[in-house]
This record gives sequence, structure tokens and C-alpha cells, in this order.
Amino acid sequence: MALRNQPYLPLYVDDYLTDEKLNMCSAASQGVYIKILCIFHKSENYGGILLRQRDKQKDKQIFNFAYRFAKLLPFTYDEILPALNELIEEKVIEIDGDLIFQKRMIHDNKISLIRSESGKIGGNKTGSKFALAKNEANSVNVNESVIKKDKKSLEYLEGNIDNFRIDEFSNIDIDKEYKKFRDYLKSKGKQYKDYSAGFRNWLRSDFVPKIPERKPIPFGFGCEPSDKKGFGF
Repeated sequence: MALRNQPYLPLYVDDYLTDEKLNMCSAASQGVYIKILCIFHKSENYGGILLRQRDKQKDKQIFNFAYRFAKLLPFTYDEILPALNELIEEKVIEIDGDLIFQKRMIHDNKISLIRSESGKIGGNKTGSKFALAKNEANSVNVNESVIKKDKKSLEYLEGNIDNFRIDEFSNIDIDKEYKKFRDYLKSKGKQYKDYSAGFRNWLRSDFVPKIPERKPIPFGFGCEPSDKKGFGF
């Protein structure tokens, strides 16, 4: 997160308390200074503010900045101007053209932006890897779903009808029953989630005619065996 978007001001307490330049300033100037830092923190140009054209009322920029801060802070122009003079004289804050800034804040913001950009690049690479892995996984899942769905389709059943020519249905005319099954689906407009399972239940139903089992032919075709070798011919 950019420094200006953070709800708090990064204040290095030890540095603040031992800042010789700041300690040379009066208590009033230090009070104004803290408020100015808050303005700098929320500024679009983090660590400082640019003087707008309509704020340029005087020849000296410090007067113009004093007017600008008087609009932003709960202090009068007369309270702000001497504080600015003191802070600038001690080089606690600086003016460069139309910009008034605090050097440490400018430096910290540059570091923050560099780290943020580096983290974004790293995050994009990691995100790309995860996205690729996720897409591949989704692709596999989709393919598996399609395969499972195909195996339950009527077309799959028709192409694999020989799978039902097993011992359990050996006494059933599979081709004839499949034709009846298709006609039934068409006439009733019936659908199955799994047509193979539906046809299997159809074959197991009581209304499907069963082919009588063939009984073995008796030995000797009903004739007594002769005393000669063979079947009595």
C-alpha cells in the first residue's frame, strides 16, 4: 500500500525526539510542524505540496505557502508564517520552486514505491503460476466431466451395446430389446441421466421375454447304446 493511503503517519520517534534541527525550533513551530506533516502525508505529492497558481499572491513563496496552510490548518496566517520561517531556516522543511517538502518523507516514499512495485511484479508472477495451474486443473476436471457424461449418453450406449452380452443377459435378445428400448424412449419422450443404467434396468425387468434355455440332448438320441462301438448306427 502506498504511504499516502495508510491511515497513519510513519513517525520515527527516536529520530523525532533527537532531531537537532527541530529541537532548535520553538514549541509553537513544532506544533505547526506536526500538522504540516499530516498535510504532506495526505498530499498527492507525498511528502510535500505544490503551490497552485491561484495561491501565488505574493512575490515570496513563503508568504504564499503560509496563506495556503492557513486554509488547510486550524491556525491563522500570522501563526503559520513565523513557524514556517523558523522551520525553513533550520532546514526542517524546504522550499524548491513551487514545492514545499520534508526531505525524509520524500525519501521514504521513493523506497515505498520501489518495494510496492517489486511486490506487484512478484505477485503477478506467482499469480500467473497459480492461474495456469488452476486453468490446467479446471481443464482436466472439464475433460473428466465430459468423459463421464459421454459414458452416460444414449450414443455411448448404442456404440457399446455388446457390453450387455454377458452371462446375466445371455437368455435375452439384446438387439431386439435395445430397439424396443429406443422406441419406448421416443414414444414417451423419456430421458435418462445414465442411459446405460436405464437399459440395464430394462433388461432386468419382468416384462422382457427370456429365451428358454436349451436342454442337452440325451445320450444316444433316445436309443440304447449297442454293443458295438459308437452310437448304434
